[in-house]
Amino acid sequence: MKYLKSIVACFFMILATACCKRESEIEPIKPASTHTYLIYIMGDNSLSTFAANNIRLVKKGIMNATEDINVVIYKDNKDHGDQLPTLFQLKKVIDEKTKQAKIDTIYIKKYETELNSCDPNVLKEIVKTTFTMFDTEIKGMEFWSHGFSWVPSDGYSATTKATRYIGQDDSDFLQLWDIRKALEDCPHLDYITFDACYCGFAEVANELDQVCDYIYAPITEIMGDGFPYHTMIPTLANCQKSSDVRKTMIALVEDFIANYTGKDYGYALTLLETKNADNLSKALAKLRNANKDACDELRKNPSLYEGQFMYYGRPSRRCRFLFYEFQDYITYLSQNPSEETKAILKEIAANDIILKYAATDYFQEGWEYLDISRSQGLGVTIPELMQLDMNNAERYTKCYGLCKWGKNLGY
Repeated sequence: MKYLKSIVACFFMILATACCKRESEIEPIKPASTHTYLIYIMGDNSLSTFAANNIRLVKKGIMNATEDINVVIYKDNKDHGDQLPTLFQLKKVIDEKTKQAKIDTIYIKKYETELNSCDPNVLKEIVKTTFTMFDTEIKGMEFWSHGFSWVPSDGYSATTKATRYIGQDDSDFLQLWDIRKALEDCPHLDYITFDACYCGFAEVANELDQVCDYIYAPITEIMGDGFPYHTMIPTLANCQKSSDVRKTMIALVEDFIANYTGKDYGYALTLLETKNADNLSKALAKLRNANKDACDELRKNPSLYEGQFMYYGRPSRRCRFLFYEFQDYITYLSQNPSEETKAILKEIAANDIILKYAATDYFQEGWEYLDISRSQGLGVTIPELMQLDMNNAERYTKCYGLCKWGKNLGY
């Protein structure tokens, strides 16, 4: 009898172990595609309630796709009691019983303690783990969170961690400098998408020009609903060769237009090719040096000239003084151009990084209306206008030199 009980006990122990493993520790399915897309969700913040719906749309996109794509998601999200981070794969499979397609959630890792997703070491671990497991021909990644262009988070000064914050985990922020440092030690990415505000900027492209080839990002804020993943994922899945990445990224912009046209709030979104970003910043530095009088005049009388520049930040917020249209700055610096300036303008045109962009005539959030009808697809900070934010101007000026673009401009 004891022997029989032992056999039964062992049977149920094995069964329980198998069930537990099936829920949380299944070995990921081998890559079924040459294309892997990692979505890095930093959701321990005010956006946490949007993560579940975005993942639902990702699943819908995988179901709609006619080609396979390896979608891996790192989710650190405090909503719905889901406190601890997880790394998992979403995979379309055929149900053995119903013979119908369904989405399996295949856990790669369930973390037993809270992680700071804005720690560059955590970012590096997730990226390395994903692209070691899915060492595919095409590698893409998304940063999902808050974003504030190159601007340092409030807790940083020029002597600490540097520049742009993209990502928030409670009271911690991931700076652009840290993103670059983390990704430099990871496999090269074909593209990065930013479902985060104010990331379609020259400074971002320059900072990440050695770690990815393309950047797909909003120039304005992006509403909490985020990207249209239900159509975005099938568009990405159609890309199965490296030679098709460029046209696929262009198709993403067209997909965004199709989904956002007619919505009340408007948008400005861009696709940047990073390879010439460093040359572009150096050409801008030449233009500034060739037109020092214009820079000095702007620095002395910023309020007088600010109206010449279209801004992407909301009028009631400090970002109004930080996020401007790149072409407006070039136009200001090249009034009555000398022969030297004309030559530099040709150099700037030859190093254009805008591959495709989409913008409405306005952006609106609540009662605030923002005219963005002159958008040409690239945001930039105009250093001389940073002083309009009197409370932060000194810190901004010091920190600007910590990003590659600012350093190339002499800061």
